[in-house]
Amino acid sequence: MIRVLPAVLEIAFLVFCVIDVVQTPEHEIRNLPKWGWLILVILIPLIGGVAWLVAGRPVRQRSTSQWASDSALPEYQRPATLHDDIDTRLKADLAAADRQHEEALQKWQADLERRERQLREQEGDGQST
Repeated sequence: MIRVLPAVLEIAFLVFCVIDVVQTPEHEIRNLPKWGWLILVILIPLIGGVAWLVAGRPVRQRSTSQWASDSALPEYQRPATLHDDIDTRLKADLAAADRQHEEALQKWQADLERRERQLREQEGDGQST
């Protein structure tokens, strides 16, 4: 298993680099044309792949915001624009749920106290006779 691991890693690296070269737009590739990088990566897999990652792959600009490109996100993942409205509705829903839970707890507590009284009364009746 240990002997096979380097070969598997090299093949995976080769496949990754070939797919990356093929999917990268021609105008974004640096230092060589796309076909040159593809030949280099295929003929000299390890060195060509490292060279591609270092010198050929386009430099991707990191955005300062997580939501910098909203249009690329599906509708359900886009950030809400009406934060205040959503916050107030959420707070109202949470308050209503809290009230319902509090009422249910009070009912359960009253029921528990009533049952305990009944048990005490039954135990008191059973001991006196």
